[in-house]
Amino acid sequence: MSTEVASLKASVIRIPSPESSGTPAVRRLIAVMLFVSILLGVIAAWHGGNLWINDDGVSYLDLADAWLARDWQTVANGYWSPGYPWLLAIGLSISRHPVFWEPVVVRAVNLLMYLGALFAFLFFWRELTDYTVRCTRPIRWENESPGGAWWFFGFVLFLYCAIGLIKVSSDCADMCVAAVVFAASAILIRIRNGELSPGTFVAFGATLGLGYLMKAVMLPLTLVFVASALLAAPNRKKAVTGLVLTLLTFGLISAPWVLLLSTAKHRLTFGDSGRLNYVWYANYGAITGPARTSYFFPWRGSPGGGAPVHPMRQLLSSPEVDEFKAPFRASYPPWNDPSYWYEGVKVRFDLRQQLQPLKRSMATYLSFVEDQAALVVAALFLIILAGVSGVTTALKQGTYLVLPALAAFGLFALILVADRYIGPFVLLFWAAVFSELYVVNRELKPRILSALFLAAALALSLPVIKSSSQDVMKTVQGFRAHELFSHEDADVADSLGKLGLRPGDRIGYIQSPGDALNKYWARLAKVTIIADMPSRDVEEFWNADPATKDKVVAAFKEAGARVIVAYNVPPAAQNGWQRVQRSDYYVLPCPK
Repeated sequence: MSTEVASLKASVIRIPSPESSGTPAVRRLIAVMLFVSILLGVIAAWHGGNLWINDDGVSYLDLADAWLARDWQTVANGYWSPGYPWLLAIGLSISRHPVFWEPVVVRAVNLLMYLGALFAFLFFWRELTDYTVRCTRPIRWENESPGGAWWFFGFVLFLYCAIGLIKVSSDCADMCVAAVVFAASAILIRIRNGELSPGTFVAFGATLGLGYLMKAVMLPLTLVFVASALLAAPNRKKAVTGLVLTLLTFGLISAPWVLLLSTAKHRLTFGDSGRLNYVWYANYGAITGPARTSYFFPWRGSPGGGAPVHPMRQLLSSPEVDEFKAPFRASYPPWNDPSYWYEGVKVRFDLRQQLQPLKRSMATYLSFVEDQAALVVAALFLIILAGVSGVTTALKQGTYLVLPALAAFGLFALILVADRYIGPFVLLFWAAVFSELYVVNRELKPRILSALFLAAALALSLPVIKSSSQDVMKTVQGFRAHELFSHEDADVADSLGKLGLRPGDRIGYIQSPGDALNKYWARLAKVTIIADMPSRDVEEFWNADPATKDKVVAAFKEAGARVIVAYNVPPAAQNGWQRVQRSDYYVLPCPK
């Protein structure tokens, strides 16, 4: 009898599991998909030669410079976390290319972040696969396995989230957050499988600590991950001891940044990004006028919403011109550290106000359901086959893994839902759903499951194929036109240099609705925008009489601006303005 049992166990080990990567065919598929994922990442990073860097990227790059210069006053930033600037600083210090090539360096750093997320995903998917194998092995050992379809589905899901939602070309830390989420989720599965060694929990805390340094939102989500680990552990008494190690490790990694930030702000703070985004998108009572729906500056305070400790100086009221002198170095001080300008704001909860972002978020989530209809249909099919008892079992078994995703969805719903914010959690959610539904449907024929995974993956791959094809076509067109990449910002910076501007000089900027998120040219020229006109007043300015326009120019000069930069100056108002080469930017020297 014992011989027969041993023979049976050996057979179980030899027969390919439903998602095992041990078979030669599946290993070849993984290698091919890994190559394809890297290639598509390169294509997405280059983005058809469009290397435009928005205001977020400018702030991150300015902070990277500050870290390299050890400018502690500037790096103690309450809005932007330090992780991404560190990576950019490393890239800039290694490359040492002329400033013209800086966008290429940024995209190279973004590509490395994408590769980090890719290999973190592989770690997660392998752990999830092994977990599913253990759960299905008693039934599946007799059947042919659809391992290739499962892995293909996983890679496509990753590409959809990384390239389609987060975007490799986006100059932000969200790709690093994705890597952290995948790695932390993989460790969660290990804890679920009974790996409760001190090293596992230390690695868990270190991973989550790095996530917090990338984006402050990982602080509350860390608590959710810890709760999920406690829920997942088969021995909760032992897990409690391990999770103490997790929290201690997290604290050791995050404490230096919290200490630096709190010392600079003269109050205990873990970062102000969540608080400010709540003010901007939910707590409308703290922002008055058109700023509440478009431009966040200047904030002048409001009844019950607090008063600014560092108010911007209004030079003109109509059309509005505001000056913003800051104690830190920045290309565009308002967006370099919004927490400085919003020091003194009070956050209030108002149910009526809170319902507005919730309505927007629900509409956004419904659009996601439409975009991911193939996944929804596949999941519903498996839910129907599983029945009430199967679904109940899946909920009990998979709650620990889906909980961080649901928590993230709920957290962002309170303020703002954006593709890049929820990208990694979309993958985590669907991975948890399909792995548990597969387990409870383990008696289903493998061919049906393979067809289901392949159909869902093919439907999900269409947006990735479309965007990648467009990027390839744009790149080819650029090579044919002998233009490696578009760099209009460099033309503006070059023109400012020819006008005699030097690094550190101050300039004015007339915002434009069509160019409200681009200040990269100021960074390339190494100048500081000391005053600007909000986009809502630009049309009034262009249609104003000469006397009003002279007052505006005088106001910019009073702030210390040597020149004024504008975008898309109307033909009737171009007198005195110099067009920057073939671009849509114009420069007006301030009279001496």
